[in-house]
Amino acid sequence: MQTEFWGYRRPDGKAGVRNHVLILPTITCATQTAYRITELVQGTVTFIHQHGCAQVGADYEQTFRTYAGLGKNPNVYGVVGARL
Repeated sequence: MQTEFWGYRRPDGKAGVRNHVLILPTITCATQTAYRITELVQGTVTFIHQHGCAQVGADYEQTFRTYAGLGKNPNVYGVVGARL
């Protein structure tokens, strides 16, 4: 029996089964814009960003690490940052 993988091999060697472009709202004000883009452009995904522009220190660093992790997910082909 021969097995086939129907997915996407990434340059870092990881493999994903989806090929989404992530619209990443970097502040809460951009969440609606990012959501609207996903309504209009097939193959894009986003999420609700609940934090504002005034994050500092450990809060900011945690958000940054979370965003980096989302962008590196093997099911994400590319990332477009949305900021107003």
